[in-house]
Amino acid sequence: MCPSSCIPLPAENENWTNEAIFTSLFSFKRGKPLPENVTSDVNPYQHRPSNLPAGLWYLWAGVKTDAECGFWQETEEPREIFSNSAITGSRTTFRFYEGRASHSRKTDWMMQEYTITEKCDNDTKVSRLSIRPIALI
Repeated sequence: MCPSSCIPLPAENENWTNEAIFTSLFSFKRGKPLPENVTSDVNPYQHRPSNLPAGLWYLWAGVKTDAECGFWQETEEPREIFSNSAITGSRTTFRFYEGRASHSRKTDWMMQEYTITEKCDNDTKVSRLSIRPIALI
């Protein structure tokens, strides 16, 4: 049995609250071990979604770069997520497009990006720690 410190994040067809996802992100940032279905070794932005392993969540704190075969584009403005009347972070939805911006083709691949926000010395700081489930819609 897996100890409670590595309970997997939900599969793409399960529903977790935004607050539960952000609680997990804060725990990972503080050093809690990653569950088996979360990887921090792969930059999901550099790969065609169909080439990424199914069922994984991607914990990425690096720079967003386009894949050679396409790019992820925001489908909406980031939505602020609140917990106890304070901003916990934001959620952004992305869609994958094949090709380059001027000659691209929309695909059915979608990604939710959850980014945590931390308060440090009364200043709000956006942490670059994000987690991304990727799914075919």
